[in-house]
Amino acid sequence: MVYSDFIDNYLGSVSRLGNAVGASVCIVDTDADMISHQQPGALLPELMSIEAARQSILQLRGREAPVGIDGRDCVIAPGSHPDSLLILVPAEFARHAVNPIVGERRSYISQDWESADTWLLLGMRFSESADLPNFDIRGVLNPRNLTDWLLNFLIFTGLQLITNWQMSRVLRHPVSDLPGRVALERGLAALIKQFVQRKQPLSLIFINPDCFEQINHRFGRAEGDKSIREIATLLRASLRESDLLFHYTGAIFAIVLPATDTAGTRAIVEKIRRTLNATHFISGALRLTFSIGCGCIDPTVRGDVSSQEIIRRADSALNTAKLNGGARTVFWNDDLRGQPAGSVDKGNAIFTADAIKDYRNMSLLWELMSAVTAEREVTAIGRELTRRVAQSFRSSMVALFSLEQSVSHQQVWQATDFHLLSASEWQAKTDIVSAGSMSAHDSAFIRLAGQVGVSRRTAFIGEDQQVSCCLIPLEVREQVMGVLFIETGENHQLDAKDLEFLAALVSQIAVSIDRADLLGKWLAKKEYERKQLRVEVRELRQAVRQSKLVYQSAEMQLVMDAVQKFARTDATVLITGESGTGKEMLGHAVHELSPRADQPFVTVDCGAISPTLIEAELFGRIKGAYTGADSTTKGYIRQARGGTLFLDEIGELPIDVQTRLLRFVQEKTVSAVGSSTSDIVDVRIIAATNRELLEEVRAGRFRSDLFYRLQVVTLTPPPLREHASDILPLTYHFLEKFSLQYQKRGLHLSTEAKKFLESYRWPGNVRELQHTMLRATLMVENQKIQLTDLGLPAADHIEVNTSSDEGPADVHLVEFDAMTIEQLWASLNEALVFVISVDGIYQSPVGRWLAEDFLLLACSQSRGQVRGAAGVLGLAESTYRRQLTKAQRSRRLEPGPNLSGWPRVEKIVQQIVAIREAGEGNESDNLLKHSRGILLEIVSRKTQGQLSRGATLMDVSTPTYKTWLGM
Repeated sequence: MVYSDFIDNYLGSVSRLGNAVGASVCIVDTDADMISHQQPGALLPELMSIEAARQSILQLRGREAPVGIDGRDCVIAPGSHPDSLLILVPAEFARHAVNPIVGERRSYISQDWESADTWLLLGMRFSESADLPNFDIRGVLNPRNLTDWLLNFLIFTGLQLITNWQMSRVLRHPVSDLPGRVALERGLAALIKQFVQRKQPLSLIFINPDCFEQINHRFGRAEGDKSIREIATLLRASLRESDLLFHYTGAIFAIVLPATDTAGTRAIVEKIRRTLNATHFISGALRLTFSIGCGCIDPTVRGDVSSQEIIRRADSALNTAKLNGGARTVFWNDDLRGQPAGSVDKGNAIFTADAIKDYRNMSLLWELMSAVTAEREVTAIGRELTRRVAQSFRSSMVALFSLEQSVSHQQVWQATDFHLLSASEWQAKTDIVSAGSMSAHDSAFIRLAGQVGVSRRTAFIGEDQQVSCCLIPLEVREQVMGVLFIETGENHQLDAKDLEFLAALVSQIAVSIDRADLLGKWLAKKEYERKQLRVEVRELRQAVRQSKLVYQSAEMQLVMDAVQKFARTDATVLITGESGTGKEMLGHAVHELSPRADQPFVTVDCGAISPTLIEAELFGRIKGAYTGADSTTKGYIRQARGGTLFLDEIGELPIDVQTRLLRFVQEKTVSAVGSSTSDIVDVRIIAATNRELLEEVRAGRFRSDLFYRLQVVTLTPPPLREHASDILPLTYHFLEKFSLQYQKRGLHLSTEAKKFLESYRWPGNVRELQHTMLRATLMVENQKIQLTDLGLPAADHIEVNTSSDEGPADVHLVEFDAMTIEQLWASLNEALVFVISVDGIYQSPVGRWLAEDFLLLACSQSRGQVRGAAGVLGLAESTYRRQLTKAQRSRRLEPGPNLSGWPRVEKIVQQIVAIREAGEGNESDNLLKHSRGILLEIVSRKTQGQLSRGATLMDVSTPTYKTWLGM
């Protein structure tokens, strides 16, 4: 509820002139409202509360057409009480009423009546019905009798009341509804003038809750605003009727105590502190502490008694209380005179009671921050700062100095500590700013630097609140990184308010300068690192070249001799061989030795692309060729124009795509999917496969004409076990490559590791060797790679027979070669029982290891042929391909099982796979599922109902393990 002299006088005049026993007025706006009563005992139901008034306004607006000068301006209606009268006036009525041209008003008045957002509702109650005036709104502009004059007064004075109320709202804080900073500064000036004449003291109190910003962060802005209102209510209740309460800024409240000296102020402060400390905020969840600063003026004592002086005193005292830990009261005295005001809330210095200064400060802040935001150099930011400050304040010298060393703990500064970054001076005659020069040996600078070095706060020289020169520190992260020196000269004088603003401005610029300084140091560091690493980068690039072939064996030399013969021709090449023998590397070698070496080399993995998409991927498509073709693509063949197209795993191509590829190989013409036109593309074809394409032709899965077109030249790189003399050269090559790549210099192999590598069977060929050396490089803890660091299974550590015409000798499995498939399953059961009985086995993923052995051995036995390996295991090709990829990735990331008894498991698995490949046993039997069933029964019996242990051994989640058990 709002009270003011204007409202009280208005309601008193309404009752007196209208002969009413009571009057009430309500102003309703979109975001605020007020209501006041002249006689609370004679309230009308329509004006009992704000909510009732809002409802009454809605009813009056919709109940009947307004009556006015032209029939649409205002509503006059009887109230629910028989002896009452209601008058509803929109704020827009004033603009309409003063317009003498009725025709113009009618063109827009109806719309304004519906859209008006500010209303005045006046209620009058009379002692009897005979006292009710007979108002005629048409006489409001030209009153002809006392009734018309009364209505004229009620309406137009009410409209002035709306204006007065809206103006008072502008000067009030939106959260606490208290008068704000401008009202305080203007009111203080008038009060000080009044009390100086009376020779009476005046006191000012600043109250600020400690760490209030954490409330907004922890509980939200709504709870913070609620706490502000609670504090305002407590302060009102603690003050005398003559005391004045203001919301200074942020969470700082100001209290003016007229005719109160220091002793009286202490008593009031203690009362306020007891009230605040006894209160719990945020619905009783939090207690706050408060810092209080007090400043007093006694006119009987000589000195400055201006409003700015008492604000400075209270602000300095509050700042001292905050810096000393808060939760205390500080009264200003002469010891605090050197401290500048405004250090508590620097952002408030932008706005003052002086409109000209406010405009200057805002302009300088906006222009300067816009200029330095994009700057990345400290000197450029310094030039902008000094130039714009000199121009705005018309200062004869503005200089920015940096400190050559950290001074967070230094107490005395020397002139040699400062380095001039930029200086600017304002020329009075020409009103321009030019670059200037300034020395740290200047007497005024040395004097001020000594003060700033001790206090770390702004120091100035001047009298009577007028500053002739000042020094402002630039502080970031509790360290002073520089100072700004300003000399005003004879043309302009700074005052305390200007120092407050400049301190706030410099604190923001210090962050930008620090950011630019850190960026410069970071860039210099990166440049140094680039220079240091340049040689290593060149070595690394040389080491990781993917097209380098390493060999010394006669077998590989025969292959490379053939490459040398036909590489410079355009003959189509077919490269066959086991997976991992380096077929793509050989394709790169053909390309690099050909005249097409500077043209694209495009690789297409035919087995990795969906059969439904391979045609569009190869030949391209046009937009709208099929559902989902939302754009036009060139296709791999056009991408390789002028170069080489490497078709890996060509045996996976569908028959219909083989037909289109045959046409391209014959005619070199390409037509995109969905297109009726063709294009001639010059591309050399190199195809690779690990399948026996001739067998695929006989089975009808590969076109014979395409096969003979592709095998113009056939290359077959031998398996690694057939050129064992290349194992160590390749090992050293990969070891050098990965040691450079992962910065592990000095790695070398132990004698045992070398012997093992040379005698290993290498079912995955060169690719397996590459991955083995990568794993060893990553896992080794010192410079010598031991046998255990290789992570290779012992089952493939066999002797290799390179003299036999039938190729490498098979693994000697004397123990199991005479067993049937049923006997092998029984032996696998016994071997797994032994493995599960090993101590500490409960954290090992035995189920995953067993499945990986089946997948990897099937891949090795079938020489990488997906269809054959999937048939051996009893899996769909897609399922086998997905699970094999996962198993290979798992074995690359971590070594296989190293458990007592596991080599026996691997030998049995290998024999089971070999028997299935020979066509024995039930071909529909899923070997992975069968082996999992055997292991599941053993694990369930061993763990005795401990589900988490059983799930760990099977390498599945507990719910999946329970499902497998049928629980």
